[in-house]
Amino acid sequence: MKTTIRAGSLVIALLVLGVSLAFGAPPGTTGAAVGEAKVFSAASANAKVVATLAAGDSFRVLETGAREETVAGRRGRWLRISTPDGAQGWLHGGWAVVSTAYLKLADFPDSAAYGRYMAWAFQKGERVRALQDFEKVTKGALGWFYALDEGDPPVLVVWDEDLDATPWVEALPEDFPRILSGRVYFVYPDALEPVGEKAAADFAVLADQWRTRASYETLFPIGSRVVLGEHEVVTKDDPDSRNWGEDMSDYVGMTATVTGHEGQDPWGRPVVTVDVDDGQYYWRTENMELLERGTGEVAVSGDEDYGDGDYTYEDYDEGDYALEDAFPVGSLVILGRHLQLDPDDPDSTYWAPEMDDYVGMEAYITEHAGLCPWGEPTALVDVDGGNFYWRLSDMELLEEGPGYWEGGDDYDSAEEYEDLGEDLSGLIGVGTKVVLGRHDDRNGGDNWASEMDAFVGKQATVTEIIGSDDQGFLVVAVKENTWSWRIRNLAVVGRGVAGSYGFQVGDRVILGRHRFVDGNENWNPSMDAFVGMTARITELVGTEGDGSECFLVRVDADKGKWVWRAESLTPVK
Repeated sequence: MKTTIRAGSLVIALLVLGVSLAFGAPPGTTGAAVGEAKVFSAASANAKVVATLAAGDSFRVLETGAREETVAGRRGRWLRISTPDGAQGWLHGGWAVVSTAYLKLADFPDSAAYGRYMAWAFQKGERVRALQDFEKVTKGALGWFYALDEGDPPVLVVWDEDLDATPWVEALPEDFPRILSGRVYFVYPDALEPVGEKAAADFAVLADQWRTRASYETLFPIGSRVVLGEHEVVTKDDPDSRNWGEDMSDYVGMTATVTGHEGQDPWGRPVVTVDVDDGQYYWRTENMELLERGTGEVAVSGDEDYGDGDYTYEDYDEGDYALEDAFPVGSLVILGRHLQLDPDDPDSTYWAPEMDDYVGMEAYITEHAGLCPWGEPTALVDVDGGNFYWRLSDMELLEEGPGYWEGGDDYDSAEEYEDLGEDLSGLIGVGTKVVLGRHDDRNGGDNWASEMDAFVGKQATVTEIIGSDDQGFLVVAVKENTWSWRIRNLAVVGRGVAGSYGFQVGDRVILGRHRFVDGNENWNPSMDAFVGMTARITELVGTEGDGSECFLVRVDADKGKWVWRAESLTPVK
């Protein structure tokens, strides 16, 4: 059995939501099959068999027969049942155990069958109790059932106690109140039983109560990732009670890491320091959004000069060459987190914090890059723009490459960029509802027919991304007419603004290099260092400031210093 659970930062199982709930609020009358049991189309053993249940398969009772009957030597009433997958029919009660309360683990042949029952029968917010000790969870501990998924362990419980947990952020549902993450611990089904309370937990209320009750050191440990918010005035007649510096506005909306606990400000509000402003300001935790709970210390890069060292083949041995042969250039791989090679030297992970964003991604090897300082062969890959050195020993090979990179050529001149030019589709795809907009005249044309004027400002549904037009702009087909429409001139209904490719403040994106549009790339060489990085959009700037009227945004990765074209951003899925 896997001992590393998902309350730790090393667990890689993703939380898969959307377990089918075929029934209403449980428990009602539920049951489980005792041995293999047939389900009939009518309350008779001579009726057609519509399904067969295995031992432990659970169901809901929809109707109970009026009298008992003996079938194959077993006495019981006929039960009209519905299974979690929607099948309905009649099951003789002699082959079932039923209850108007929740069934127990002992009613099932194994924990797997109990878990399948739990998946549909336990409602979100159900009060539960631990049946046994499990790592930080102690027998008898009380908590609230949140979800059951395909992970290992699979059951997410919010416990009453603060367990000082740091669950992997991707294992938490998107709508889960992150302020409760210190109380999250995943367990196995056989470690839980329902308490039987009628009222289910409201997790938003629990989150508010916990924020009020717990200390800010508990809620926002050092190392926590947060989104910075603007302070509010505490005392109506005292504007200074906002405790705000003018320059702090530049950081609002940015993702930051808590680096220090600073007690309370003069108005009694807990404050912390963060990394993005180099600790210059005190930020109130009550105005922050928690993204990921910290471990109590700030993670540091494995090497102060990461990526700036000399990489040679002088110290290669046969094993190193063999590893390169196993991962030829052009290979498709899954990127993995580097292991710590020296137990006494944390720097031997040879890791930059930004590399976390790429772990688990598929990537192509573009170049072998020699040995890292700890003697392991490394490579450059495409998904991060070649910014980081990845150890071959920590990759998983999906498809062996040809020994060279087929990902395209390098373009050195403006003319070549102009010939290549094409935008990306952003968050616009098949099925996206958009508002149609007038094309602008760029790159030598507007790709426009006068008949299209009648559709400008109307809503439509994208049916196909056709490709780029003669001017290098992606165009789509829509359901409501037969014309092709440039993505750069669309507005996504309910998301972003016209021309923003569907992006809005808070979206996570991968930064891309600008192309030449009308001979203008709106680019500073200092931006090269950020290409391929994951960033969060902090501001929608619009087209003002771009000579080609490309839509611009600001992001947190460069602290909002540069403007980035929305057409060159890739959404993080």
